[in-house]
Amino acid sequence: MEQKKEFAAFLLASLQRVEKRYRVSVNFHDVSQAFFCNPLLQKGLMPYGLHDNSFCAEVKKNDQCLKTCSLGKVRIAKKCQKRKRYFYGACYLGLEELIFPIFFHEKLLAFLCVGEFCTDEEQSLFMLRRYCSQQKLEYEKLKQKREQVVVP
Repeated sequence: MEQKKEFAAFLLASLQRVEKRYRVSVNFHDVSQAFFCNPLLQKGLMPYGLHDNSFCAEVKKNDQCLKTCSLGKVRIAKKCQKRKRYFYGACYLGLEELIFPIFFHEKLLAFLCVGEFCTDEEQSLFMLRRYCSQQKLEYEKLKQKREQVVVP
């Protein structure tokens, strides 16, 4: 039991350290439910379960956007399973992240998303503008919130 407590404390401290040191957002997606079923980890990992920035929170108020985002997580899990290593990707709104899969005996347990970055501002804003038009969202409001979360 003591080892589990130490592991939980180490994992949570590591996530916090990465966020603080590199000024990024870290999200933890428990694909297998192996982590969230552990009471020692569940409470500590819960804040890492969603992108908790103002941009994503605003976007996810729209049901269709929330569904699209959730489908994106399914696609990421499939890509993790196929590639079996870290990769760089972008969401449907042009925000980019490093994705780190976590495996145990070839089984995908979880993945970490570290970001948010933007390497092509023009393309990213085009994606945001197009989606805002399709979903009748306020482009300027989301553009401003997006600028607050993108790591320079």
